[in-house]
Amino acid sequence: MDGLGGGGEGQGFAIALSALDSGRLGIAACAIGVAQAARDEAVTALAEAVASSERLAFETSRVEAERLDAQKRADVALARLHESDATLAAVAEELGHYGSQARAARAEAGLTQAELAERLSTTQSAIARWESGRDVPRLDKFDQILRACGIDVGRDPTFHTVDFWTSHEALLLGYEEALTRRDSLTGRWYDCSAHMLWIGERTRDPDGAHVHFLSGVHNPIGLKLGPTATADEVVALAERLNPDNEPGRLTLIVRMGAALAPERLPQLVRDVTRRGVSAVWSCDPMHGNTFVSETGYKTRRFTDVLDELRTFFGLHEQEGTVPGGVHIELTGEDVTECLGGAQEIVDAHLSQRYESACDPRLNNQQSLELAFLVAEMLRR
Repeated sequence: MDGLGGGGEGQGFAIALSALDSGRLGIAACAIGVAQAARDEAVTALAEAVASSERLAFETSRVEAERLDAQKRADVALARLHESDATLAAVAEELGHYGSQARAARAEAGLTQAELAERLSTTQSAIARWESGRDVPRLDKFDQILRACGIDVGRDPTFHTVDFWTSHEALLLGYEEALTRRDSLTGRWYDCSAHMLWIGERTRDPDGAHVHFLSGVHNPIGLKLGPTATADEVVALAERLNPDNEPGRLTLIVRMGAALAPERLPQLVRDVTRRGVSAVWSCDPMHGNTFVSETGYKTRRFTDVLDELRTFFGLHEQEGTVPGGVHIELTGEDVTECLGGAQEIVDAHLSQRYESACDPRLNNQQSLELAFLVAEMLRR
């Protein structure tokens, strides 16, 4: 048999086996390469699976922590709610025991529903302050308390209506006249720009246009009285503005300033009262105490406002007359327009938050401070 591929006789089989072995080695090498690639892909996939598992475990832990925190807060809130319910239920039960006695006491004292509701409102405010920082008391429980006292919240108009009154100086007569109307039922004339109108210190001439105009309308009328006002002038103005001497028609608003009020006000009050003028006495401690500061701002001192009020209340207490009201210019904003008060605002502070386009006003803290001080005067 001839040799294959140039080999000698008898070597063909050996050559064939050699070629076969070489092919096997190539195939094996290819198989190893494929296996190595598959292994690398498996390792990558395993790493990604481990990372995903770790992320899932982290998210699961976070969600569980948030759930436990929310559950804890819900448990605390529920406990507080139960505590509030228990407290209010106890109050309602206690009032229920004495409901008939409360109604009888109210009738004996001659209290109206509105007056009793006002007293209960004060109690409600105290309870709200006690609850502050934990829970706001549930209002539906107060309905039970009011019912126990004989008050029907659903039908009593006191709880569903509000009276809102407006007042201003009748300075621009053209404006006031344009808003004056005649009542079709009574035939009387009313200035509909406000409920109450007043005449200023500079326009209270008994023969002037402002007095003449307001003498013809039936609104309640105010009359500003400065330190130069005399009893004769007040009596003459009262005869023009309130010829029937009707109680409540005329309010005398004194604005003399802290320095002059102790000297001028006592004699005026005594003489006007002695001459039988029916009027409500009120105090405006703002306009008589206005001045321009060294920095050029129109301002007032808190101490001057307070001193004039003390003179006013002290005088009426001494004379046995009634201090019927106060006229305060104020705002709920934290402005710096008036000097003094607990904040100790000085002249240098005025420019920081001076926002008024007209008169300086007490700010929120000064207003609250004055309100508490006036309340103390009223308790005497």
